This record gives sequence, structure tokens and C-alpha cells, in this order.
Amino acid sequence: MQRLTLCMIVKNEEAFLEGCLASVRDVVDAIVIVDTGCTDGTLAIARKYGARIVPHAWNDDFAAARNAALEHVPGGFVLVLDADERLAPGAKRALRKALARNDLDCGLLPLHDASRLDAKLDEVLSGRARRQDPQLLPRLLRRTPDLSWEGVVHEQVTAWARKHPRIVAVDAPIVHYGAVPELRAARAKSDRNLKLLEKRARLEPDNPIVLAYLARELERKGQAARALETARCAWRAVRAPEGQRPDCDTILPVTLLAYLAIRAGEIDEALRALAQARQWSAGHPNLELLEGLAHEQRALKASTLEQYASDLFHAKAHYEALPAHRGKLFASEVMPGATGATGALRLATVELLLGELDAARQRFEETLRFEPNNVDARLGLAEVELDAGRPHEALQRASQLLETGGADAWLLGAAAALALGSRDDARLFAERARGASATTPWAAPHRRARLDELTNELAQPSNAAHAAEAFTASVVIPAHNRLDLLEAVLEGFRKQQDVAPFELIVVDDGSQPPVRELWSTLSTPANWRLIEHERNRGRGAALNTGLAAANGDVVIFCDSDIEPSPHFVADHLAFHRERNDELATCLGALDYGVDAGLIGELLGARSSPRLRDTTGPVTWTQWFTDNWSFRRSLLTTRELRFDERYKVWGWEELDLAWRLQQIAATNTRIAGARGRHLKAASMGGLLGSFARSVNNLELLASKLPAEKPVRQWLESRAATPAALEHAERALQIVHTRLEQLDQAAPTLVRDVRERLSHNCAVALSDFIFRVGLTRGWVELRAAGEAPHSVDSAAADRCLDETLHGLVRAVLQLELRVGAAAPASNWRHELAGLRQPLRAAV
Repeated sequence: MQRLTLCMIVKNEEAFLEGCLASVRDVVDAIVIVDTGCTDGTLAIARKYGARIVPHAWNDDFAAARNAALEHVPGGFVLVLDADERLAPGAKRALRKALARNDLDCGLLPLHDASRLDAKLDEVLSGRARRQDPQLLPRLLRRTPDLSWEGVVHEQVTAWARKHPRIVAVDAPIVHYGAVPELRAARAKSDRNLKLLEKRARLEPDNPIVLAYLARELERKGQAARALETARCAWRAVRAPEGQRPDCDTILPVTLLAYLAIRAGEIDEALRALAQARQWSAGHPNLELLEGLAHEQRALKASTLEQYASDLFHAKAHYEALPAHRGKLFASEVMPGATGATGALRLATVELLLGELDAARQRFEETLRFEPNNVDARLGLAEVELDAGRPHEALQRASQLLETGGADAWLLGAAAALALGSRDDARLFAERARGASATTPWAAPHRRARLDELTNELAQPSNAAHAAEAFTASVVIPAHNRLDLLEAVLEGFRKQQDVAPFELIVVDDGSQPPVRELWSTLSTPANWRLIEHERNRGRGAALNTGLAAANGDVVIFCDSDIEPSPHFVADHLAFHRERNDELATCLGALDYGVDAGLIGELLGARSSPRLRDTTGPVTWTQWFTDNWSFRRSLLTTRELRFDERYKVWGWEELDLAWRLQQIAATNTRIAGARGRHLKAASMGGLLGSFARSVNNLELLASKLPAEKPVRQWLESRAATPAALEHAERALQIVHTRLEQLDQAAPTLVRDVRERLSHNCAVALSDFIFRVGLTRGWVELRAAGEAPHSVDSAAADRCLDETLHGLVRAVLQLELRVGAAAPASNWRHELAGLRQPLRAAV
């Protein structure tokens, strides 16, 4: 077996050296360390591992220092590492196998650049904490008499390798921590390398590799013009006889030239260089990525639609070729993220520009799987929502990025606000976008043109004002207590825009204190009225009273805890003007809670996952009347009213909805007429509401016994007290786990457009609903007021099955959150409470 010697150069590396030498223990036979001037504890660590220390006066020449180590290696093979590198576990076997070969002079080892100083080796090797794709470097060298390094910086063994061409890839990965940006900055590596590269370029003015490295350092220092000219010199220095390939690496010089030319807007120059490189080189990800970038940038400057589409399709083809290179190793450095996040992001952007929204969404989500905090991908998803006609979702996504997304986030927020009818918000956001664009570059340059289009649109008169002229409006607000919220609601109606004066009727349904105490403090318009019930008669009765008093062509029901957006009334009227159909009703959009929290995000009323991402007709089971408008004649001419036998909260609106659906009325959810539910959802509040509504559900069931949804709603209501205890304790355990997952990955957990989060939201909604109804039934039975006898065993099984569904959904979400999720024994807690409770039954 050939002898293996580790050779290193060190200067004050006590923070890193121990880890490096520990990684080669039992791998190398000897260690030679060249000391270029250590003043800390580095040499003590080296002696601890039995290293031979070779003093060497530093003379700004890395090759000279490396050659000083070779003088102390009589034969065998040399392993080259730096102190900030680690040999990966399992590398010993690959190295020993390579040393046993008779056909190897130079071994190329894959180098993985860590993205964090605290990243574990497996995180870097797997790509989770890696800056870019690994690169093959000559790190295992046969110690021949003529082995010698060349170059004062970015030293190489190129001349030696030409005479000893038996080069083989060796699967012994190296993890490199020295490329972490904060470490490079702290050690001023860029300044040092620039100084040495300028020196080497003077000594080797025709060396394309040296010139390419110099161009890269100049670009890093912000000297773009000089960097581009140096890259051009590097590319001109690449020479090859007719019909042959150059004897140097062409990928590094063409990468620097094409990248810098694209940045300077010299697209044709970049494409010419890339075309020449393809003739000289085997396939490489840099060529695909850069050619895609060139075509993408040229598309944005196209003067014709044909040229725009042609360049975008060319860019798409090159980006689509990148995944085929994934997992391969290359001797030339691969641009960061070319086969991962960057490639996926660029393809997503091109698909977005081509209008391929489903494909773009998938690619942006793929980008986030590579880099969960990628702001550009999150901006892209917001733009997908906008272009797909879902401005509310676009606004939600954009609003989360206002601090980090620059002009792009403000622009997308402005476009979404305008689509929702909020012109004032759109103007404010657009102004912020223009201001941000003056100081920071656009993440996606195509959005600059989008801002110009938006600005022009905002300069035009509002369509909502014209749409609202067709009908008069009456707003009916049922009120029972919650006067603090009602005041904010009334202030919202006072600030309505683009609409003629409208009638507003507040029906006080027995509030304590009465609404008149608040009303007397307000300066209300002449066409606003307060009607009082002497006692609380229920929400349905209050709405009936308001309807009977209304005079408008269109009646808008709005609850006393829903604050209207500035175009709330105008948007409702615009719907009815456009539809001009007495049977068409309108369900306005709804945000849940000032600070919705986890439950509000997942289960908030109009944000329910069963309705999110949709506009268009809804069925009677989703026909809410808390933000709902209709032609007054729809109900009055048919003498349709709410059944006032429904008390407290729930089900009276679905009863009316079923009857409306029987006469072919429709209910359409729109993105506008947006209200904000001022009372944030909570698990306790939802459970209490469902529990109090049991009698109302029984009434609905007696009226609609054949309706399948009603039978399903009734399934678990009569479960036993033991089953309820089990379910409530289980719900608390699961909710606690969801809160932990939410703290670890809130963007994922609360995004119910994500399939696993959507499934979890639906399952949680189902279980809370059934637990609440069961609680109400158990309380009625304890008071001797249960409506009638039902099958408790079947109800217990229904509760249990619903819990199983929720647990499966949370488990899948937990796996998706992955390593970020904190450890928990929640499943053991669930298993532990099951048997005792079943025994109690």
C-alpha cells in the first residue's frame, strides 16, 4: 500500500486545525505542516497529532509554501487540505482503494462549500447547508520527483499534470468552511487574493485561468467595468489549434465573461462566447444557466412579441436542461445553485412570464424546497397568485415580504390592492415601490414595466364609482353587545369611497349596555338609523327587522364585528350592476382577525380552506350572511325570512340558504367587498360556539332530514362523556404540537395552499367542530334536555375516526417541517390517554 502524507499550509488556524486533523486520523500515515508565521496555539495542536512542522517565511507565494512541504515527502501520495477543510466520514476507504491502483497519478476529490460555519458535515454533503454544487479538485497527488506547484495564488499543478495524465475521480468528499461569506470578510481573503492575483497576472499576462480569477475578484470588489475587461482578456487568451480543444479549462473564463457581459447588457457578446465554449467543452451546468440568463434578459428588451416569446422559450429550454446535471461532479466550479435553487427559480420566472402559472408555482415551490427562505421564490408565488386572479392571496404573500422584498413586494402589493378595489392602498404601495426601486435593484426586472402599467391604471377614474351608480344600497348590521367592535365597524362605513350616500340600519338585539349609548356619542349621517329590540331575540330576528326597514335596491348584511374595506359598498353594488339578476347574491371576501394567530389562519371564517383560493359560486353549506348582499326584492317578493326559532349562534343562515338554492338563487364569492373580522378566532371560542348551537342543528335536521351534509354534521353529537373527555384532551395535545410546528415553520404551517397544511387545516376544523357539538350534547343530556336518544357507540367511533384523520394529517405536516420541528412525545401522550378512557366507557 502506498504511503499517504497530509500536506498543509497554516497561519493562526487554532479555530479550525483540530477539526481538520481529527478528520484525517487513521487515514493518513504522516502529516507535514508548513508554518508561515503562527502566533497562536496552532502549532501546539499540530504537535498533538504528530505533525512535522516546517517553518517557512511568507513571501506572498502560495506555490512556494506548498512546495516547501513537498521537500519533506519522500514518496507515496500527497493529500492536500487546508485547515478550514474536513475530510468526510467514509473517505478513508475511497482513498485507500485509490492508493492501491497502479493507473493513478492525480485524484480529483469533490469539494463541498459549507454555507454556515456551524453546519454539520452531513448537512453540507446532502446539500442542505451547501453554497453550491461540489467541484472536483486535484487533492490526491503522486509524489514524483517533478511534482511542483505553480502560481502565487490559486496555485496549480497544471504543468505536472500534463506529464502525468492518469487522472481519476475519487469519492472522498472534502467539506470546506472557508467560503462562508462572514469568514471571508473577517479574514479579508478578497483583498489578499486580489493583491496576489494582480501580481500573478503581471507575471503571466497570457494565462486565461489567472485572468479569469482576477476578473472574479474584481467583480467581488465592485469594480464591474474593470472585471469585464479582464474577463475579455482571459477569453482572448484561450487558444486552440483549428478543430481542437484548448489545453486549459474553458469553463471558468467563459463563465466570468458571459456573466459579466450579461450584467453589462452585452447579451450578444455573452451568447457568442457561450456558443464557442460549447464547441470546446463537454456539457456543463454553467453553460446552460448562462445561456438561459442571456435569452431571458434579451426577452425583456425585445421590441416584438415574436422575439420576446422566442427568447423566453430558448431560456426555458436551457433551464430545463439543468436538472440533468444534478448530482454530477465537474472539474470546473459550478455556479451557485445552478442545478438547484437558482436553476429552479429562473425556470419558474420564465414560466411565469410565459403565462404557465401551474408550472411556475411548482418551480417556485421547488426553489423553496432547496432554500426555504428564498425571498425571490416567495415573491414569485405572490405574482402567480396575482396573475391567477387571486389578489387576496397575492396581497397576503406580498405583505409578508415588505421588509425584505424591496420594490418587488411593494409593487405586487399595489397590484393586488388595486385588484381588490383598494385604490388608495394601491397608490400608497406603488409610491413605496417606486421609492424602493430608486435605491435597490429589482429582484425581477420585468416588474419595472408592471409598475409603469399600474401607475397609468391608477391615473384613470375608478370603475367602481360608475358601477355603484346603478343601485341604491341599504347596509343592515345586527348588534348584540360588542360595542367596542361596532364603533370600528361604523367608522369603516363612514369612510366608504366611490359610492353615493347609502342607508345604514343598526338593529340592537338587546345589547347591554344598549347601542344607543354609543350611538348618542356619534355624529351619524341623516340616512343612518338605529332600531332596538327590547330583548335579545337572536341574529336571524335582528336581520329580519333590518330587512323590513330597508329601502335600498340592494341590501348588504354585515356583522357588527366585521370592519369594511374602503370600497366595501361599491364592490357589492358593482357585483349586482354587472350581474343584473335578482337571483344572484354576493358573498364578500373576509380576513379573520386583527392578529389571527394559528387557529385564525387555519380556520378563520371566509379563510376556511374549503373556500380559500376560490371565487365563484358556493353551495348552501357555505352560504354565510355575515358579509352578504342581495337584491331586496329576492326576499321581500317571496316573503323569505330567517326562521326566528334559531337562537344564539348558528345554522339560521344555512336554513335560509337551502331555501334560496331551491328557487335557483346563486351565491358568488368575490375577491372584493373585503371585510376584516375584528375578533380573532380561538379554539375555545369555536368550541363554545359549536356547543351552544346543538339545539339549532337539531332544528335544521328536523327541517332537512334527507340532506346528506346534515346527517354528517349530526354523526358525532351524541358521543359519551368519556369519549368527549378523550377527544378534548387529544385536541389539546394535537393543538400544542401544531403550535410547536408553527413556531418552527410558520410560513409552511399557515399556508393552506400547501397540500399538507391544507389537509391539516381541514382535519383540525372537522375535529373541533365535532368536539364542540359533542360538548353541547353532553351538557344537554346532563341537564335532561337532550332532544332524543341516538347511537352513542357510533358517535364515539365517529369522534375517534375524526381524531385519527387529524393525527395522520399532523404527522405528515411534521415530516414536511423536518429537522426544524422540535422534539416531542405527543404521539406517546395520545397513546397513553386512549386505554384508560376506553376502559371508563
